[in-house]
Amino acid sequence: MQRKHFLATLAGLALATTLPLAHAQDSKPLEWVVGYAAGGGSDIVARTIAESMSATLGRPIIINNKPGAGTNIAAEYAARNKDYGNLMFSADFATLAANPFLFSKLAYNAEKDFQPVGLLVRFPMFLVVSNSVPAKNLKEFMAWAKGQADGVNWASAGPGSPHHLVGELFREQSGLKLTHVPYRGAAPAIQDVIGGQVPAMWIDSATVYPFLAGNKVRAIGVASPQRVTTMPDVPTISEQGL
Repeated sequence: MQRKHFLATLAGLALATTLPLAHAQDSKPLEWVVGYAAGGGSDIVARTIAESMSATLGRPIIINNKPGAGTNIAAEYAARNKDYGNLMFSADFATLAANPFLFSKLAYNAEKDFQPVGLLVRFPMFLVVSNSVPAKNLKEFMAWAKGQADGVNWASAGPGSPHHLVGELFREQSGLKLTHVPYRGAAPAIQDVIGGQVPAMWIDSATVYPFLAGNKVRAIGVASPQRVTTMPDVPTISEQGL
């Protein structure tokens, strides 16, 4: 696959991958490794699909969250596992496309250590702020951020995550003084945004949806070509001029 097609396909998605399927043990639980904390978008997808998959396969599925290092901890664990046929791994853009270029040394090989199973989902990324931030759109957010003498802290699901990378791209294109605050997953990060410890973050749609619906945070915009159908009132970043 051409590199540009590969990157375009992977942007903002989660893939289920597994080591070779030979010698599967039907009576043994199937382990599903997720590289982010419980409650985040990848975790929500895994648990939702696992419920139906378990019934179809007739095997219990156990979700194993191993957050940290931009999914590298989970990826290394999955790559070194020799229990063939009994392990799956949610590999996202960070695991397969970004980390091989962001880290000088990895304990796994993104091209050789995993066998693709299929595309699960795409996550549009939302820029959200604490309700204490006096901004309702991108123009107001940028004006507010420029008025902060020390700049603005923003949270992500972890270094090297898609959440982090879209935030760095936004920092470059906006010219704002923004400082990255990495967390071990989107779920703990959004709690600090709700609490006002961090004023802003980039977060995936699966994680943020209930918090937007409950007015716990405010959406500034979504980084996708079109508005998200389940949240049509949130404008895209591009239609706001960036």
